[in-house]
Order: sequence, then C-alpha cells, then structure tokens
Amino acid sequence: MDDVRYEFMYNPPPENKKSDYKEWLEEWSKIMFDFAKIEKKHVIYVQELLNRKPFQGLRTGKEAIIDIGDNLAKKKLAIWVVKKEKLRVYWKSLDEWASVIYDWAYKNAKTEPLFVYDLKEEHESFSDLPEEEFPEIFKILEKQKKGKVVKSSDKKLAFVFDLAK
Repeated sequence: MDDVRYEFMYNPPPENKKSDYKEWLEEWSKIMFDFAKIEKKHVIYVQELLNRKPFQGLRTGKEAIIDIGDNLAKKKLAIWVVKKEKLRVYWKSLDEWASVIYDWAYKNAKTEPLFVYDLKEEHESFSDLPEEEFPEIFKILEKQKKGKVVKSSDKKLAFVFDLAK
C-alpha cells in the first residue's frame, strides 16, 4: 500500500475482535457491491479482483475477498455461482430487471417474440445479464401479466410482451 493513511483498510482486524471485524467486513462489502454496480458487472471473479484496485491491496487477498463475497451472499445481495470463485452480484433484483426490460419493450413498441439472444444483442443495461437468468425474468413478467413466455419450434425461449398493460 502506497499511502500509510489507508493501510488499516487493507488489513482485516482479527476475527476475535468481532465488532471491528464486522465493521471492516461491512465497509468492504459496500465497496465490492458498488464496484460491481459502477463497473456494470453482474458476475465477478475472485481471481480477477486480486489484481484490481482497490482489492489488490488486501493483505489476506483471496481469503478476504471470499469473506466479503460471503457477507454479500448472507445479505442476499449475491450468490456464489462457482464455489468461492465466481460471485453473481445483484445490484438490481430480477424483479427490477423485469421492469427495466418491460419499460424498454414498451418504449420501443416491441410486440414480436423476443428471444434471449435478441435481448442480449440490444446493447442495453440488461444485455449483459447472465443468459441463464432470462427464463426467470420471463416468468416474473408473465406472472405480472405483462406478456407470455413462448417456445420456438427448436425449443428456444422467447417472450411476447403485452404492451396494453
């Protein structure tokens, strides 16, 4: 660490100092969450964070990043996709993403069936969502009666929006 004023941030307090450690963990959890949101990353890789500021200065490296990820998971703001290697951070809930997608479809008068690959090619904020989450988002939209899920003849999932709602 170049600046000694901030060195305390990069050294986690001993776990036997529960309140200090919890406070340190909360602050770093906010940093990781904000990092994902600002960088528009839905999935972050522990190994990648080891070489990225501000995480590269963490004295306990991978262990600290995993603890921070665990804390986000405990708060239901993230889930481990690959055990302690790949973390899915939910800086917007799937319900919020469903609203974003519906608003976009409404604004752009999208009435034809939209496949997952169509949405991923739109260069919109939702285009970088993990592909496996779109079926769940489609279910949310269908439950909200904003359209219906359809399957093509080759079993690909699509969504037809009901823009009259």
